[in-house]
Amino acid sequence: RIQSFGGLKAVMRLLQSKLNKVQEAGMECVAAMTSENKELATFVSMDTEAVSTLLKLSKTGSSSTKLLACRCITSISTQPDAPEEIEKLRMHLLPVVIKLLKQA
Repeated sequence: RIQSFGGLKAVMRLLQSKLNKVQEAGMECVAAMTSENKELATFVSMDTEAVSTLLKLSKTGSSSTKLLACRCITSISTQPDAPEEIEKLRMHLLPVVIKLLKQA
């Protein structure tokens, strides 16, 4: 229902913001909406721009930004029947999380 009203697309546009807090808010929403919803997770996983942005954010910015990006990637890549390319994203997460743990 969220998707049919354009809510998910609007939230995903927040990821393109230049403001860190706006990006973080967008990632919080994406992670929350996709964690238990296969349809929304699949929709996000098919948006190459959003996936590319999440990958970029997981490598740059503050620790909280990186962690939120990893959380989003986890939400969209662990859904049943996720596209194979998206499942491969999980391999990217481990080095990022290890670096974050070392910084803590």
